Amino acid sequence: MAIHGGMFNNVRIELCQTDDEKADRELTNTELIAKQNSNRNVLNKAFLERIYNNGRFGLICASGYATARLGAIWNGAFNPEWSGDYTLDANTNLQVSGINTGNMQEATHGYINFIVRMVEDWDDDAHNIYGMEDAIKAPPRVDGTGEAGSYHFMEGFPHIYVNGITDWLIIPIYEYWQCYGNQQIPVGKDVDIERNREVLDYSDEDIERITSTGYMDLLEDILYPMVKKTMNFWLQYVDGRYYTDGSGYEHVDDGTTIDQAIAAGDTNCKYLFTPGYSPENTPGQWGGNSKYAVAYNTTMDISAARDTLFMARSLLDIVNPEDKNELLDVWADFESKIPDYLYANSGELKEWATPKLDEQHGHRHVSHAYPAWPGYESQTDDNLRVGIITAMDKRSAAYGGQEASESHGPTHKALVEARLKNVTGFENVLKYLLTSNYQYSTMMTSHNANHGSTYCTDSAFGIMGAINESLLYSNTGVIEVLPTLMSDSYTGSITGLRARCNSTVDINWDIDNWTVSTTVKSDEDNNVIKVKCGQEWGSATINGVEQNISIDPDDMMPYVQVKLMKGQSVKVDFSLADFDSRASIKADVDSTKAVAAGTTVNFTSQYTFSRTMFNNGNWSVTDLAGNDVGVSVSNGSLTFTDALKGKTVKVSCEAPNGVKSNGIVFHVAGDSEQFGVQTGFAEDDLGVYITNDGAAKKLSLVWAAYDAEGKLVGTSVKNIEAEANGFVQANIVATWPVESYTSTLYVWDQDTHTPLQSEIKVR
Repeated sequence: MAIHGGMFNNVRIELCQTDDEKADRELTNTELIAKQNSNRNVLNKAFLERIYNNGRFGLICASGYATARLGAIWNGAFNPEWSGDYTLDANTNLQVSGINTGNMQEATHGYINFIVRMVEDWDDDAHNIYGMEDAIKAPPRVDGTGEAGSYHFMEGFPHIYVNGITDWLIIPIYEYWQCYGNQQIPVGKDVDIERNREVLDYSDEDIERITSTGYMDLLEDILYPMVKKTMNFWLQYVDGRYYTDGSGYEHVDDGTTIDQAIAAGDTNCKYLFTPGYSPENTPGQWGGNSKYAVAYNTTMDISAARDTLFMARSLLDIVNPEDKNELLDVWADFESKIPDYLYANSGELKEWATPKLDEQHGHRHVSHAYPAWPGYESQTDDNLRVGIITAMDKRSAAYGGQEASESHGPTHKALVEARLKNVTGFENVLKYLLTSNYQYSTMMTSHNANHGSTYCTDSAFGIMGAINESLLYSNTGVIEVLPTLMSDSYTGSITGLRARCNSTVDINWDIDNWTVSTTVKSDEDNNVIKVKCGQEWGSATINGVEQNISIDPDDMMPYVQVKLMKGQSVKVDFSLADFDSRASIKADVDSTKAVAAGTTVNFTSQYTFSRTMFNNGNWSVTDLAGNDVGVSVSNGSLTFTDALKGKTVKVSCEAPNGVKSNGIVFHVAGDSEQFGVQTGFAEDDLGVYITNDGAAKKLSLVWAAYDAEGKLVGTSVKNIEAEANGFVQANIVATWPVESYTSTLYVWDQDTHTPLQSEIKVR
């Protein structure tokens, strides 16, 4: 504790509520294990707290030179299973899942050096396996002390074709950058900077700077070059001779190419991602592990490619290299040809995005859940989220409602279910992990249930990461507290978690008293964060002041916005509301651009917080003044008629319980457009809807508030561009209590600084 106590004490968790639960903290490890097993239907909170704290301390102890092996840094055998190595298609990734959100900054330095120490060999792997240049591909297993090339060629486990490993291993480094901002990383022992010259694009000046200071710049020296080289991998991995055309026919070097097909008018062509291996599974028609495990269009690879794109674009905006625009064009072309995800008739997300390969549910890995964790796509895609939940349920059903014995399977599933915000699935897998005798009396864990295999710390450390995810979801600019709160956790707290927007977060909740509070402290200036609560809430205050409520268009969740300076903290208090107090609708057509007459839009409707769908709502289609426009939503679909040309309409829905949804505004393109501005409120934000004439414009939208005496009390400004004969809409967030003041919208030309519209009285 004298060595590692600082990092350990960064986070404190309190789950026990009653006197009996708190008394359980006094039990020995053996007694706690026995008590949990005596009632397998209820999670013992003291046991979960101890697992969490043990995982934190164990991971800290195992970090420094590198990071946790299969057995961390402890082992009781001279010849351990799998050589006690680093297995990189899941195990290492699961063990470090909570290292950043768990506020263990120095521990992550060991992980980063572990990656930097071997990245030059990743360049060799990309070349030796695929013949690539200036690209990297991570190996499946390494010993962490010598070369890190691929030497794993078992026929039934073709790990060298798990192409998504590279992205997965870079994510914790990217996440560190999100959590702490750009940092100077100490060069660890045995890191050969000169050896990494080519793969990390070091100049002579870079080598001199790093060797003289002993530090690597996280962004410039490590993260950006790795992500760029991973993008180079994906660009060389695809081959235009191997593609699926718009009718679903797969072309395999038949004399045609994807670019030829697109030029001929088939704009729905997608690359075949081949070869690929979805660890560690084989398509269902081939039975157990075999040579047929080498397949194609693995969902994990597809998601990993999308995630690499996400990281690459965000870093490119900051690094701003001379070839930025060229890179963006090349990446956008690649993105347009990435295979789409595929769903089975059951609605589940398929492990291979092709109808030719069958599912095999009785398997311990959940690699195809990559878009949920470690990726983020399921946050904004309801079909994907439901598809992964269904796929996870199929996995459990294949084990008779239980889980695979190998601990990495249910541990991975716990992280996925937490990120999916699926409380039932999360609790079920936690109950399995806590009642299947993985824990030894030391609280470290076995690789298999009932101590049926060797010592392995996958679940010992991974459960801690899953708990972090269940209590705090975060991504750049977004914090959501208690996204997957356990159903019987009525009161509790956790302090010191790290959010992926360079801030620390404390959370306190008291569900019985209808309150959730969070304190957010920023480590950077001008840090704009959407703060959300995963529990049903109706109003929020910041430092005691009532706040305006906005709606995030990405997931339709309500939020309050904060803008923090470095070292500044705010306390957000959420007042909880009755169940299903909000409803949301989404459309499958982009409403930010004009739609053509004849377009059919399909809508989905759900209760916002529970994310449960409803189909029997009462739909409304009006103009912005609330007048009926003569069309209606039928069976979730709406077709815009010719009579609506040039008109702006709003679609909303009333749920069966009487709750009204958000409204989605569409503009139906007219034969000729005139410049015009309309407004409407979306919660407390001002929605501005602009049709434009034949001249493109750069506009400044200035929303100003005035008190009863006409004195200016606040302004919010948004700059937008309107294409010729186009339509654009924008939401403006108020910096004042919108109900307290009158307000006016001004629309100005940015170039001439002249008004383009008479002032619009908003409220």
